[in-house]
Amino acid sequence: MKNDAMELVVFALALHLQIDPDEVHEAQRLDEDLGLDPLDLVLVVLRLEEIGEGEFPVGDLEGIATVRDLARVVHAWTDGPPTVRMGVPHRGAPACA
Repeated sequence: MKNDAMELVVFALALHLQIDPDEVHEAQRLDEDLGLDPLDLVLVVLRLEEIGEGEFPVGDLEGIATVRDLARVVHAWTDGPPTVRMGVPHRGAPACA
């Protein structure tokens, strides 16, 4: 797994939880260690979409338990086929009517 996917996840989690990124570690459980509930996870994914300028399939979140799990999914999203980002206009692109 690329380091940048982990860094992106740590950054998004730290922003969401309003903690120092150094407090987020890859083996931490999202629910028990970081206190995230399913809604929090969706909010973190929305933040990741903003940062990464992509659209991530929420169905891929099933079974994610740790920071490492989330980073693996983000790595797959960012290195996946272009269809992952379909429907998301690039900045400056004309809006569809």
